[in-house]
Amino acid sequence: MMENEKTIALLIDGDNISYKYLPTILSELNKQGRIVIKRVYGDFSSKILNPWRDCALKYSLNCIHNYAFTTNKSSTDSSLIIDCMDLLYRDKIDIFCICSSDSDFIRLIQRLKESNKQVLGMGESKTVEAFKAAVDRFYPLGAIKDYSKSSSNKVSKAINNILKNKDEIDELNLDGTNIDDVYKVLVVYVSELTEKEDMVHLSNLSSYLYKQHPEFDVRSYKFSKPLDIIRKYKDTFDIVSVPSESDPSKVSIYIKLKGTEK
Repeated sequence: MMENEKTIALLIDGDNISYKYLPTILSELNKQGRIVIKRVYGDFSSKILNPWRDCALKYSLNCIHNYAFTTNKSSTDSSLIIDCMDLLYRDKIDIFCICSSDSDFIRLIQRLKESNKQVLGMGESKTVEAFKAAVDRFYPLGAIKDYSKSSSNKVSKAINNILKNKDEIDELNLDGTNIDDVYKVLVVYVSELTEKEDMVHLSNLSSYLYKQHPEFDVRSYKFSKPLDIIRKYKDTFDIVSVPSESDPSKVSIYIKLKGTEK
């Protein structure tokens, strides 16, 4: 773990959040720090949650099963709340992310904030306003997903075509067989990480790449470091060296997409 990198607990109400948003959820949180707890809660005896079980295997989530003993009453919420309080007192968690769309967790959010914890919320369009107001920051999952498809920087047509197919690129496995897959992933990640800044520091880009793709090993592609791959595609990426103010002999490496205008 990088020095001073924040630890994150991700707790998902599987009864209220679609499995389709999981890549978006993980992508946003990996920008914030290191996800050390990943759990999805629900009645996994129900066929409705079968897609969540498949996602759990692919993305290494823990499925916390809770039978729905009565209709219109969710034991899922209670289990999530109990686990969250256990984590509060037992583990060093800097950020709690609660993914849900109802108001049952508002008191929990208030309690976490009383303990000086940062609380993020993620939910669909149906999320109640009280939940949005309770968290430190709310991420509207549908809007994030739509933005990633429609956002278009002033870059080449080829790059925009890659960005418009982000969903397919999220599914790529960087197992060392196709260097162009790494190229596409890097284009998407540089675009994401430069939404608010002109450039992204190479170390931040590399860290994000390894978080999103634990299977990635640069040596599988006959390179020694990610920067070597970026240099291969010099028509797409600008590599900017910024000298240190305290020691001009030392430089920091930043990356951006060619032709990007802020």
